[in-house]
Amino acid sequence: MAKDELLAITAIKDMEQEGAIAASLIRSGWKVVYRATSPDLLAENLERFNGAVLLLSDDFVSVEKVNFEGTILLRGRTHPLGKEGVTAPQSDFELGELLRNHSREASSAKILIPATQSKVIAFASTQGGVGTTTLALNAADQISIVGKKVLLVDANVISPAIAEHFEIHDIRSQAREFTPNLSLLEISEVTQLLHLAAIAEKFDFIVIDLGPSNNLTMMGARIGDRIFQWILHSQGQIVLTTRNFQRSIERAGRAVTSLRDIASALKIDIAITLDLAMSRRDRIELETNTSETFSTNVVTISHDHKAARAALERGSTLQRCAPRSAINREITQFVKEGHFQE
Repeated sequence: MAKDELLAITAIKDMEQEGAIAASLIRSGWKVVYRATSPDLLAENLERFNGAVLLLSDDFVSVEKVNFEGTILLRGRTHPLGKEGVTAPQSDFELGELLRNHSREASSAKILIPATQSKVIAFASTQGGVGTTTLALNAADQISIVGKKVLLVDANVISPAIAEHFEIHDIRSQAREFTPNLSLLEISEVTQLLHLAAIAEKFDFIVIDLGPSNNLTMMGARIGDRIFQWILHSQGQIVLTTRNFQRSIERAGRAVTSLRDIASALKIDIAITLDLAMSRRDRIELETNTSETFSTNVVTISHDHKAARAALERGSTLQRCAPRSAINREITQFVKEGHFQE
């Protein structure tokens, strides 16, 4: 094989889709060295052609079972294994753009991002609008109040909100203080993640708002994947927020299972934000049933529109605007009960 030869492997379940992708690769100057028909033979050929790019459809095999650095995940035409792929190129141009983006991401993935010894807690969800940011910023504030130095990081690359909430600008280039013990930072690219890793040791806690975070993986080079990798390498923990609807809780449970498949030792909590008032008895029952079903810590948090609006209007936190509100008391208790272990 020539040194600069472009090598590709296809592992695509639908034969018509695979044929179109393979033909497009060949027209674009790539050499398709193997066209997989079974997961077992795929593993063998990945070792043989370890410098190739793998185009893998999400209906061929679960992505967690393929530990190959050069993987491009495609949306398959059938989905018995889930909908993990986000793209299905329909032309030579679209495939070329996908390959060029992959090349750039692979280069950035080679950058070493050191882990931190500081405690890392990441708040995430499987859907938007479930109170992830509210929980993250107020938990960070509660930790800072007891004297710990906290860096609150907005890593919601789709819809960042922390800078706007606190009305503090230019927090991408450097961390800025909100109070002496609470600082703010926003990251949306690898260089900013490198900056976070460089300053993390200055803080006791790093609290991260990941926002909606579906299909995080240890193999990916997307910024969300890189942040997730850094959290795991730093032995951090995840708090998954969800609503008290059965479908939402089940979706969070599937996310817990998926995360544990990636990192079995990862500590995961589930925080259920309540849309309506619920009796203490019903809350205990909901927490207990969810905890037993998914083998994880579960807490329920009231949804207080008035308190949340007061904090938003003043660009501050619940402790400073509505200290007697139910939601503030519950977040305070959540922090005190040791869910965030040093």
